[in-house]
Amino acid sequence: MVVLEKLYNLSRALDGKGYMANPYVYNAFNKGLKNYRLLSSGELVLSELVKDNLIPSYIINFIKDESEVLLIFEFLTKPNYVILRSLKSKAFLGFGISRGLFYGMGDIDLSYNEPIVLVEGPKDRDAIIDLYKNVLALRTNRITKKQIELLKNLTSKVILLLDSDERGQKGSEEAKKALEEVGISVRVLPQFGKLKDTGDIITMEMSGLDTTHVKRYYEKGISILGRRL
Repeated sequence: MVVLEKLYNLSRALDGKGYMANPYVYNAFNKGLKNYRLLSSGELVLSELVKDNLIPSYIINFIKDESEVLLIFEFLTKPNYVILRSLKSKAFLGFGISRGLFYGMGDIDLSYNEPIVLVEGPKDRDAIIDLYKNVLALRTNRITKKQIELLKNLTSKVILLLDSDERGQKGSEEAKKALEEVGISVRVLPQFGKLKDTGDIITMEMSGLDTTHVKRYYEKGISILGRRL
């Protein structure tokens, strides 16, 4: 993607010099995460971005307003999705054209260390996104090492809301263990009643059923567990 290649080329690889005092940059450098790069706004950088009409104005304004932005490329060999994290305000911004490691990554409105809710499928995520803004779908019942690596640099708080079937419960147990091993606090929210997943809410609504009480359960549950993390 031309936009992300331009961002990548204008940024510079982290070498740790002069930035070790910042815990977020140090964390990236110390762990040898080569997909991290630092972009410091300046007249030269901004003019280069403005020249390219493919760069959305909100990306340019974000970089300009935040002064220094940490770029987290999901796939360095073919930059097609990037998360921009401000070193000043810890604000996040996702941008790209790829599927991303999670479904919904480009739509989260995340301040640093807010709880992230993990579900299995896109339908599960879409069913509750109006109840809580930071919901990501794994696209499966198993969390991957790359997803964990990305999560631990976004938050230290995760709520697992995987399917209620045997595979979902096993995946939830494995995800909880793996996330806790890297220092992420985890809570598990059971599915409502006999629902297999939150995607069933959409199925119920299509059948004309009232889902108010079901949504209230998930909204309240996420809120309570989020405060306990």
